[in-house]
Amino acid sequence: MALADEHAALISVVVIVDYERRAPGRRFTGVRWNDVLDELALEDILRARQIIGDRDPPPRFEIVPLDRGRAIKRTVTRLDCDLVLVPTGRWFGRRRVRRLRRLLGVEVRAVRPA
Repeated sequence: MALADEHAALISVVVIVDYERRAPGRRFTGVRWNDVLDELALEDILRARQIIGDRDPPPRFEIVPLDRGRAIKRTVTRLDCDLVLVPTGRWFGRRRVRRLRRLLGVEVRAVRPA
């Protein structure tokens, strides 16, 4: 938050969801599972809203479907991001952060979730 305050930055929180694709015979199960994923994504956004609090300018919050890596690039371009923060841990190690930095063309930093 200090970095955003220092630069009067607009904060965007994006939750990327890997929805189950429709498969014959599993349509209803997939729909229910995708509803669960939506609920989890909304919980993440609510948690982010609580952490960020009221700000000026107000932060943007979005849920974006995963599209084999293109979702992140498209979203970063559309939102005109200069910095991308990703959670450290099993999903974003150093190697993946470097690859993401090359793919996006912006600074990418791994941070520990609160």
